[in-house]
Amino acid sequence: FVTSHRGVEVFDLATNEFRVFSRDRDLRFGSIAFDDAGNLWGTLWPQRNAVVQFNSRSRAEIKYEFDTPVDSIAFGKRGTD
Repeated sequence: FVTSHRGVEVFDLATNEFRVFSRDRDLRFGSIAFDDAGNLWGTLWPQRNAVVQFNSRSRAEIKYEFDTPVDSIAFGKRGTD
């Protein structure tokens, strides 16, 4: 999974090609990460004001909005601070 000008894409090792994962037109993402349950999250870019979670239909749903820029996202191991 990588971010690009087309949103989030997945690299297919069998075909050596990228396919578009995210289904939201005109949304770009600065950072993406999987949580320990396998859910994909991301930060909006260039707005940098929101954290989204991708649903089962590969659509980005805003979960958190901020007054200051958000540049990246990461998840720790379960049971850690």
